[in-house]
Amino acid sequence: MSDAATMDAIFHGKYQLVFFTPEMIISKKHWRRLLGGDVYANRLKALIIDEAHCVKKWGETFRQMLLRIREVRSLIPTSVHVMALTATATRSDISFISRIVGLRNPFVITRVPVIPNLIYAVGLFKSIPETFQNLAQKLDYLGAAFTNPDDAPDLPEFRLVDMFTSVTDPAHKSEIIRLFKGDGNLRIVVATMEFGMGVDCPNIR
Repeated sequence: MSDAATMDAIFHGKYQLVFFTPEMIISKKHWRRLLGGDVYANRLKALIIDEAHCVKKWGETFRQMLLRIREVRSLIPTSVHVMALTATATRSDISFISRIVGLRNPFVITRVPVIPNLIYAVGLFKSIPETFQNLAQKLDYLGAAFTNPDDAPDLPEFRLVDMFTSVTDPAHKSEIIRLFKGDGNLRIVVATMEFGMGVDCPNIR
């Protein structure tokens, strides 16, 4: 579908899900008219703000438009449900987000962020060898037959151990996620927090 056809479909309410940034709606008149028009007044069921903690974290630093997100709320009928989603908001953040978004007496659903098979630990960083000594010992215990099998070519689909960081090639990132979710041989991913953004892999420890 061409860009023009996509835009036309959006304006005529042909999609069930439409993703916007606050900057698009607040600063662009045609998007404001879209939300305020008859099509979306009749079809719009919900406004969902994902990663809502960014309203405070980024709105107070480099994306001030997030602090004007209530303007988006003002463009839609009062009957439309509004949901703010986040996994990292404190009680103070929830109060701040509710005020900025314009949520009055919101129904708050919280879950204890405890996942039995995942462990976060904070330690003093001294050097790369010392920090990763424990992991290196475990990999060494498994042996080269596990980490670098002789009969396996050096291709992502054959690797048992791989790295995932913000500088990993996007195509390689997708391949790692696919393989780690159970479609391949990959068993260990050495990663930064980048790997946790939107990645849902079962049976992880």
